[in-house]
Amino acid sequence: MNEVEVKKEWEQKLRASFQNSDALMGFMIHTLESFAHRYLNNPTIESQGQVMWLTGREENMGQALKTQNATIKEAVKNLAKNVPREGKPALVSRVKIDIQELSADKGRIVLTAQVNWAHPGHGQDSDEKIEKKKTLTWDDLQDFRKGFPLALEEICDLFL
Repeated sequence: MNEVEVKKEWEQKLRASFQNSDALMGFMIHTLESFAHRYLNNPTIESQGQVMWLTGREENMGQALKTQNATIKEAVKNLAKNVPREGKPALVSRVKIDIQELSADKGRIVLTAQVNWAHPGHGQDSDEKIEKKKTLTWDDLQDFRKGFPLALEEICDLFL
């Protein structure tokens, strides 16, 4: 078998293993779990229909001040100044995955990273947050397998 035939056979096996959406979702959840432990404290993954959330909570304001993002750093300073330690000030970080289309042949996913300092409720509709979005579209399974982790990496830099 030559190199072209080997590549074609590998692509066929890959496509066959991801023909159903359960396999694609499994890949996405596994990838999210990997990112969760790298970027968030006490992460949880939830899903409802075609939307998944990865959520973490940072209650250590000293640790939160280590952020590289100036907007978040200023918010942490204000939060620490205005909420007593007993009130447990916190930042809530979320990754939202909105699956608009998902198949081995093509797809479209909107990824959103958010850091929220709207203490105490941390409502997603609050203005006390910063977000970073990325839309991932693909017409080839390999583009999805490469693109999904790269898109997550791009939006998760908000958490650094």
